[in-house]
Amino acid sequence: MALTGRAYLLHSQVVHVRYLPSKHTFTYPTCSLLLSLNDLETGGLDLLRGRIFSFGPTHVPRLAGIRASAYLQNFGTSETSLREKLMTLLNLKGFNGSEFQNAWVMTIPSLFGIQAFNPVTAYFCYKSGSSALWLIVLEAHNTVQERHVYILDVEKQDKSILDSKFEYQWTVPRQFHVSPFNDRSGYYLCQIIPPSHPPLIDTDVEQAPSPGRPIVKLTHIMSRETYEKRFTAFLRVKSSTPLSTPSLLKAAVSTPFDFLCGLPRTLYQAYLLYYHKRIALHRRPEPYAFDQSIEEHLPPVTNTVQIDSEVTSSGGTVKWQTKNWIETWCERQLHDYLRRECQKRRISTRLVPANPAEKPITFHANGSESELFEHTFDSEIRETDEPPLLTIYYRSPRIFTVIFSLPSAMHGYLYGVEGEKIFSVSSLPLFIRLLEPPLDHAPETSGLWKTLPKTYIRTWFISPTVRLPIPPTHSLDNNTCRSTLMSIFIILMHYIYLRLETVLYRALKARFIEDPWSGWSGVEKRLLKQAAQR
Repeated sequence: MALTGRAYLLHSQVVHVRYLPSKHTFTYPTCSLLLSLNDLETGGLDLLRGRIFSFGPTHVPRLAGIRASAYLQNFGTSETSLREKLMTLLNLKGFNGSEFQNAWVMTIPSLFGIQAFNPVTAYFCYKSGSSALWLIVLEAHNTVQERHVYILDVEKQDKSILDSKFEYQWTVPRQFHVSPFNDRSGYYLCQIIPPSHPPLIDTDVEQAPSPGRPIVKLTHIMSRETYEKRFTAFLRVKSSTPLSTPSLLKAAVSTPFDFLCGLPRTLYQAYLLYYHKRIALHRRPEPYAFDQSIEEHLPPVTNTVQIDSEVTSSGGTVKWQTKNWIETWCERQLHDYLRRECQKRRISTRLVPANPAEKPITFHANGSESELFEHTFDSEIRETDEPPLLTIYYRSPRIFTVIFSLPSAMHGYLYGVEGEKIFSVSSLPLFIRLLEPPLDHAPETSGLWKTLPKTYIRTWFISPTVRLPIPPTHSLDNNTCRSTLMSIFIILMHYIYLRLETVLYRALKARFIEDPWSGWSGVEKRLLKQAAQR
């Protein structure tokens, strides 16, 4: 039986129009689904006992499916419930998640076990006891596995926009890096035609009204005064049919590439823009913190987002890139060091990540350790006087490789804070005091072979024009034979990775608007400024 009123198969057209710095247009067909979230999670939309379509992870082969792990962020809730993730997101952003009743989810499912690329997933949310649209949540994905949400409140539309073609319109600051050909300045003009009605509750209805033809149009504008267009992308539904086993089988067999080829088509257009239109690239910036109270403590990054006191945007980046194995190893080394030294040096240390998937962790001066998940309360990250508290805010796990691979704490601070701008510290003297090598860490003459190679390799990472004292040992090193060999291996692998990245970009003749390897230039400017003030 067709799932009329609760699930639809959409045949759509995606259109991209670039106006600046060079005109470029392309369009392609796509297949997606419009699903009742409640029915999806309860199994009410399963087809042929889940072998044609189902929700959640499964060990049974299926034609198409939706997994909660491919969307949003769990924020400590169940990774198997998309509804819980959405409600938690709304609560964290100041909405009453308990009022949430149901939502239409417009997205591309996985097909033949292959997870499709979803540039934008739309959640059309409805309150309990009301058929009126409440919120629209747009979840944007980029090609490096990051996710960002924009929450659009129906009661806070942009009334200054006059376009009768669309029912709902907002202007929001751009916050997410989706293309290397654009920076994060400007705004999105969001214009949307939602489904004509909320998901139906009566599962026996056969003559349900059509959901219409939803449209999501995003226009990158440079100014709210002139509305100068830089880029437009919109998804336009051309036809909708109730989801059923025959309709999904027909679409999967006749047009499988409409489900799966969104990413290859995007990459091909990027090739044309770069090699044919000669448009230079912007370096991928680290995402902004999900919690604004944390972002306020972090240094401003290059490729900044639009700042506008008159326009607020509820949302944020909900998924970061996964830590690589080198970053994970270096993080473990730093945590082990803090567990030992915070108690010895009577310094409590708190690590506060910008990534909402990671918990802030505090290493107390009394030897205890605690984890906090409440990212939204400033009182949880305030400083105290006794014992001294060092708070380190970081927007990228690269902080761990920076601290471990550079020769001293001052090198790490200058490169990570002044150069790459990936972390900040509440007190520089405390940071240096905490990470300076212990007095009992000085190597004996017989043990120099364990420290000199690591110290020498670490100097490869620094600019020759940056002249700072280099200590004979590193605070995070454990000078046992096994640990020495592992540390040398990690530092070498990190150096080789960075060099290969540089060689690859240069071999491809990559052209960047700003130098992606300019971290030390920021340090040099800071040191020159300090020297001039003396």
